[in-house]
Amino acid sequence: LYTKLSFPQDGVPIVYGFKRQEEREIFEVLTSIPKVGAKVALSILSFFSVEEFKNTVLSKDVKKLSSVPGLGKKLSERIILELRESFSKKVEESFNEIVEVLVSLGYSKSEACEVLKNFDLNNLDTQEVIKLALKELSGKKF
Repeated sequence: LYTKLSFPQDGVPIVYGFKRQEEREIFEVLTSIPKVGAKVALSILSFFSVEEFKNTVLSKDVKKLSSVPGLGKKLSERIILELRESFSKKVEESFNEIVEVLVSLGYSKSEACEVLKNFDLNNLDTQEVIKLALKELSGKKF
């Protein structure tokens, strides 16, 4: 269980609990956006999985994000504007990290890049992608 302790202005501390660390991180990022409070952030996290939310932001799907209860079109646009670049950078960093791992295991950079084209880095954990890539690459070698 991952938690986030919050001290609102009314002085009563609140503890939020999350099943995954990614959920807590998304919650923290969402609540840092002006006009997005804990209620809206929790509403988004209960409406979408982390992967669905990231895909919605990356695809700039305002209509889908606006379907979350308590979230209007303007706030949805603001969330997408604030988070899209951040999510894109994380996908790029994840790609580079996976390539480095595969190269350190003896595969060429071109082999690593080629096999990663088959995977959706938005929806998979870095460790899962590495395992899948190794399965595919080892199948090619033998």
